Amino acid sequence: KFGSRCIMPAQTKQVEIMPKKFLRALGLLILFVLVVVFTYRFMDYPLVGVPPKSTIVKEISLDFVERNRFDVIVLDKYGKVLAESNDGTNGFLGVVFNAVKRERIKKRISGDNILRMVQYENGRVAIIDDWTGMEIQVNSFGQKNLEVFSLLFDS
Repeated sequence: KFGSRCIMPAQTKQVEIMPKKFLRALGLLILFVLVVVFTYRFMDYPLVGVPPKSTIVKEISLDFVERNRFDVIVLDKYGKVLAESNDGTNGFLGVVFNAVKRERIKKRISGDNILRMVQYENGRVAIIDDWTGMEIQVNSFGQKNLEVFSLLFDS
């Protein structure tokens, strides 16, 4: 008929959400990582990122008294003030205590605020929370932050 248009149904084109080449490449990458990890473990290569075993040469107990969210006072076992986190460069004390608090919240543990600070024979310094088993390697946060905690041994 004249004047009428014949409407053809629109062809639907399937669009891939994730291209097959991308999925293959991702699968090969995962397989490669698994083979490398297996090879390293099979050949008994040393673990990377794990602190080396060493004996403790110094240990003190520190009582962290929280004044507000980022402000803490560090006391020794006799109640003597060793440091305050609001003293300019000592802000890292509050950061470490907040990390411990967060771990305790995640594990639903409530305990005292006494943490152990240990110095190992190889020079590493760590803060240990006996309630959660968390060990923060202070050396990993730079020389300035290491000095903040190392001065507590001398107090």
